[in-house]
Parts: sequence; structure tokens; C-alpha cells
Amino acid sequence: MKENLFSEFIFNKFDVKYKTRIQVCVCENFTIIKGETESEDVISVKDLTSEFSKEYEEFEIKNTFDLINYKEKVESLTKISLIFSEVPNIENLNYFQVSSFPFGCPIEEKAVFLLFENITQIIPSVYPYNWIKFDVLIDENNQIDFQVFDDYINNENDVLRSAILDSVNLNLEYYVEQLKKLESNFLFEERNNIFSLKMLEII
Repeated sequence: MKENLFSEFIFNKFDVKYKTRIQVCVCENFTIIKGETESEDVISVKDLTSEFSKEYEEFEIKNTFDLINYKEKVESLTKISLIFSEVPNIENLNYFQVSSFPFGCPIEEKAVFLLFENITQIIPSVYPYNWIKFDVLIDENNQIDFQVFDDYINNENDVLRSAILDSVNLNLEYYVEQLKKLESNFLFEERNNIFSLKMLEII
């Protein structure tokens, strides 16, 4: 999905020492780039669009509108809801596509997403579900707490939560450091490589 790829492409042009959040909306004849960054160094979206089009010739970006705000305080999310589904996605028939979380988001939020997506990979197949939802809380020390819901138990699942707490390191700083070791944090084409690292730390 080019909206995810383009949002992450723009995000990676900002200095990592400044917190940044970028969202892209691709419409039929134009593209809106909305975001906020603590950086004061203005980037040229026109130049970035040209660079992106040369690097990814299969994706055409038309008539960009730059709505990025600079020198803005970018607040860290303290609550994140993540839903993972075993049901295949139905083809998107909308006339516009918006980049999805965590593309274009700060590295801490990418780490939360990758942590819980990796957790879904270790849930035994004998525990069947079509969808699973994690309501995640992150405190000021980057410690994680969460509730888990799914359509198998169909309510708050303390048994599954307890099993995860007993077996997985939930210190967010560990997973942030794993992402920082990569040359590119979350580019669309490299996600399979990221998952192959098996970044989940089992206690």
C-alpha cells in the first residue's frame, strides 16, 4: 500500500532526535501529507515526492499538499488499541487510502506494534480466534500493561494475559533498541525482514 510506504519514506527523512508523526492520505488525483514534528528543519515535499517516484516507479504520487507542522510538541501515546485478525482483508474499494498505524509514527509506537504482533505469532494454534485485541497502556517509564480480548473467549481474557505476562519481556526500551539497530526502522518492503529477527524476548 503506497500510502504506508510514502508516510514511512517521509518520516525517515527527519532527524531521529526529533519526535515526528506523519500520515498520508492518497486520493485519486492528489495526496495529502499531514503531520507534526519537533524539528524546525523544513523538508521539501516536492523534492521528496520526486525522489520517492524515482525509487518506487510502480507507485505514482500526484499533486501533494503539505500540511506538516514544524516545531510542534509531539506527545507520546499512552493508550494504544491494536486489533489483529486471522480473517483476510476485503479489497479496499474506497476512493482514498490513509496510511495506517504505525507507519509514519515514532519508533516507540512502532515497537509496541511489533511487540504485540509478534505475541500473536506465539499463541498456540489450539487457541483458535478470528480476531484478537490488545488495549495497551504505556507509563512514563515505558513500562507496558495491557488487556486482551478475542472472539474465542469473547470477553476480557485474563488467562491469556497471564500467560503472556509470565513468558514475554514487556519492557518497551528493549524493543526500541532492537529497532534502532536496523538501518531503516519500518519501511514497508523490509517488514518481513524485521519479523524474521524474532525480536520477541521470551523470559
